[in-house]
Amino acid sequence: DDDSAGDDDDSAGDDDDSAGDDDDSAAGDDDDSAVADDDDSAAGDDDDSAVADDDDSAGDDDDSAGGGIWIQIDAELFFTCGLTSDGLALCWGDNSDGQTGAPSTVFEEIAVGDKHACGRLADDSVECWGRNVEGQGNVPGGVEFTDIAAGDEFTCGLRAIDGFVECWGNSQFGILSEPAEAFVAVEAGGDSACGVRANQTVNCWAGNGLPLDDPPGNYDQIDVGWGGTAAGVRTDQSAFYWGFSDFQLGSPPAGLFLHFMASWNYACAVQSDGSLECWGNNNFGQQDHPGGTDWQTVEGGTNHACALDAFGVVDCWGDNTIDQLEVPDLP
Repeated sequence: DDDSAGDDDDSAGDDDDSAGDDDDSAAGDDDDSAVADDDDSAAGDDDDSAVADDDDSAGDDDDSAGGGIWIQIDAELFFTCGLTSDGLALCWGDNSDGQTGAPSTVFEEIAVGDKHACGRLADDSVECWGRNVEGQGNVPGGVEFTDIAAGDEFTCGLRAIDGFVECWGNSQFGILSEPAEAFVAVEAGGDSACGVRANQTVNCWAGNGLPLDDPPGNYDQIDVGWGGTAAGVRTDQSAFYWGFSDFQLGSPPAGLFLHFMASWNYACAVQSDGSLECWGNNNFGQQDHPGGTDWQTVEGGTNHACALDAFGVVDCWGDNTIDQLEVPDLP
């Protein structure tokens, strides 16, 4: 879930209002991203920041001292959140808008946007934290959601009552014009969102000049990234990428896949044997993924990515300018 390569650069030092603050200022953040996915500065600029420190290479895995494990991760822009087996959300990386300050609430699911994040509770209510300038943290009251997703200053949820998607936050690019149909899952990134129907076809909407078309085929998993990028694993385990195609992202490696993520300038996937593969831009080490064959999911921000393995361990690689690779110890 990436922010734009051309949007105004809201650096990690911006003092933005956190979710729920009454004094939300128009701190001028033209975030362009998501899932999936992710970038608030001139993403990919070689002079944007130094590449990760020598001691922050891929392999900064979670050496937690506690007995818990990670069960879900999500990344966007310059930060990542993970959900523990105890239901706690822990976030790391950029905290310029309080987005890594997750509440101590017990969650069932988490979703990460550009500078905010949300969690779904056991009663299907939703709580958000971080930036709230456009109302992305103002969850509709009295509505139960079975799935949530977050993008650039907006959040979407799948309503339990009818399976329709309801979004809130920035309406500039049509994200609040949700399709009037039922879905079984929703994904978001940048200024776009996509829903997966019961027959596993996909419907996408919105977008800032780079609207996503509906991809052909049936999908087990999809990811929506910044700038009109999306990727998915079809029911036959083949990978498909659609949208923005710079850096050769339209040509994933041959083979079968379990999970696929798209950023604006690189992509990563978990192959059927549990190994990782990344391609595209590598100016921050986005392709320097860890080895092994136990990986289950992979998520990415602007120039960093994190993966979760079958044993509940998280490892991150790529840009570490704002501690994006510093996976916290589990409590």
